[in-house]
Amino acid sequence: GLWEGLPPVFIGRGGYDSALLAHCLSHQIPIIDGTFSVVALHQFHDYSHVPGGLDEVMRGDVAKQNRLQHQIRFSAPTIADAYYALIDGRLLSNNARGDRLRALELQHRFVRGRQTVGLLTRLLWRFSVAAGIQVIPVVTLSDVIDAWLETVDCLR
Repeated sequence: GLWEGLPPVFIGRGGYDSALLAHCLSHQIPIIDGTFSVVALHQFHDYSHVPGGLDEVMRGDVAKQNRLQHQIRFSAPTIADAYYALIDGRLLSNNARGDRLRALELQHRFVRGRQTVGLLTRLLWRFSVAAGIQVIPVVTLSDVIDAWLETVDCLR
């Protein structure tokens, strides 16, 4: 099945969402960003029901285990790394990040299973950012909406 081979993950603790994305990337399961098409509700709460509170949820032993099991300690995939975006009922190529080094890192780490090469690529990315050679792409909501509007206009 889809989740076969997925190491144990504790839902609701730090790292679980990135672990699911890492699993999809490493098994070439397409990731689709449904931000503009899916209504997702989340209950806001204060984590007082967990001994240790928010810090335990995000940085505790279970969260650390989530990250270590799925090799996402140094750099975690996010929804911005999705292959596609579901917009207006259409699957469109997702270019939200537009960062070639980031894409290369993810390709090596998760698709090809070359952890060392991927992490060296990540190190190169960090040095290039620190030296001002590479600028971290900041994607605002208005940027995404503008790109979406351009795409919709092109489809008409």
